[in-house]
Amino acid sequence: MIIAGIDASYRSQTAIGVGVVCKYPEGSIIEKKTVILSEKRLFPYIPGLLFLKEGPLIINILNKFETKPQVIFVNGHGKAHPTGFGLAVFVEKITATPTIGCAKEVLVGKYKDFNHLRGKYAYVVYKNKRIGIALCTKDNTKPLIISSGGKLKLKELYTICLSTTTTTRWPYPLYLADKESKTLLQNKVSHSLNYSIYRP
Repeated sequence: MIIAGIDASYRSQTAIGVGVVCKYPEGSIIEKKTVILSEKRLFPYIPGLLFLKEGPLIINILNKFETKPQVIFVNGHGKAHPTGFGLAVFVEKITATPTIGCAKEVLVGKYKDFNHLRGKYAYVVYKNKRIGIALCTKDNTKPLIISSGGKLKLKELYTICLSTTTTTRWPYPLYLADKESKTLLQNKVSHSLNYSIYRP
C-alpha cells in the first residue's frame, strides 16, 4: 500500500509544507515534496476551520507527487469535528483519496479511558455516534485521535494506523513530514533547498 503523510510548520511568517510517500508493509520512503511560502498568502487560522488554512497547501503538495498515494495522513481531524468537516474531509473531497486525520486531542466528543498499551483503543463518541478512535500506538503514551475523511471505516483506520506506527507514535509518513518541516524552519529555510513556491 502506498501511504502519504503531509504536514506543515510555521514561523516568522513562513510556512513550510512537506509531504512524504512511503510503501507498506516495507515502510520504505518513495518520495518527498516540499512547498515554502509566506504565511500571509494562506487563509488566517480560525479555530475549527484549519482546512481553510492548510487545505490548499496540502493539495499543492499532492499535485507534485509522482506517485499517487492510496491513503493520505494529515495532522488534523476528519469526521471527529464539530461540523463533521475537518481537514481530512476537505482533502478527501478534493482528491477522492481516502484520508485519515490524526490529532493529539479530542476536538469534539468523548471516549472512555483505557490502559495505554499499544493496540488498545476506545471509540470517540459524539451525539451517540462513533466519529473516531482514540488509539494507543505506543506503550505508556497518550492515545492519538484518528478519524476518517469519509471513505474508510473505523476498523480500517485502526489497522492502517497500527501498521504505520511500528517504530513511531505518529504514523511514520506523517512523523517524517512533521520532522522535516520543523527542521527546515530551524535552518531558516536554506536558500540551497530545491523547493517550489505556491501561489494561490
